[in-house]
Amino acid sequence: MVARKSIREHIKTKALANPYDSQWEEYFEKRQQEHARKISQRVPSTLWRKQKGKCPYCLRSLLEVETRDLYHKTPICKGGSNAMDNLVILHPTCHQQIHARQKAGLSYPDSLLHA
Repeated sequence: MVARKSIREHIKTKALANPYDSQWEEYFEKRQQEHARKISQRVPSTLWRKQKGKCPYCLRSLLEVETRDLYHKTPICKGGSNAMDNLVILHPTCHQQIHARQKAGLSYPDSLLHA
């Protein structure tokens, strides 16, 4: 008797990439976003309802754009997890702005912390 096992596709990680090194944070976030696009829609739809369809960064409707990004409030490299309370859905532009502000040493809206 042969057991049936589904085959999972894996994408190789860059050789020097380290998920615990903050310089690789964007690389691993992009990998996570790509993974998130492939998994079931359960997580995004739950977050969508929790956020009432609004981006917690700019407070505009998430329906304004076709693509959306999953963002870790506490990055994986800094001890964060993929738990629902650590994730928010953002506009791609808002996501980029958050990273730019963090690199410049600036804070971001408190609304992200409470989303």
